[in-house]
Order: sequence, then structure tokens, then C-alpha cells
Amino acid sequence: MTPLTDEYKPTSFWQRPEGTAGMIVAVIGIAMGIYGLSLILPFIITLLQNVLYAGLLAIVVVVLGYIVLNKKTWMLFWVGTLLAAGGL
Repeated sequence: MTPLTDEYKPTSFWQRPEGTAGMIVAVIGIAMGIYGLSLILPFIITLLQNVLYAGLLAIVVVVLGYIVLNKKTWMLFWVGTLLAAGGL
């Protein structure tokens, strides 16, 4: 084993043979990730659109349910019906 001197400079990971193979694997992995993302992204976008649409419909149903089940609404409807019929 050689003693360490001030002139010894270790090589970086990318300059070693395994660094070149690592770079190739990293580039292939990134390319496969981008390709996989391009395949799954339309499904995710459609899913999020449907979730937003369902959320808006749920809000509409809750508001309409509140209107229908509220006593004040029924009283206004009843008085309006009597006024329209000429009963008051």
C-alpha cells in the first residue's frame, strides 16, 4: 500500500469506469421515466377532471338539498302559492 502524499488526488466517480456505466444507466432511467410519465399523464388529467366535476355536482346537490329541506323555503313556497291562488 502506498502512503498518501499531498500530490494524491482521488478521481471523481464520473471519471471511473463505473461512473460511465452509471451515467448510461441514469440517462436510460430518465428517458424511461419521461416515457412512462407521458403514458400515464393523460389518465391522471382525466381522473382529476372527473374528481373536480364530481365535487361540483356534490356541492350543487347539497345546496339544492338544503333549499328543499329548509322550513323557511317551504313557508315562502306555501305563502307564494296562497298569494297566487288569491287565498290571502
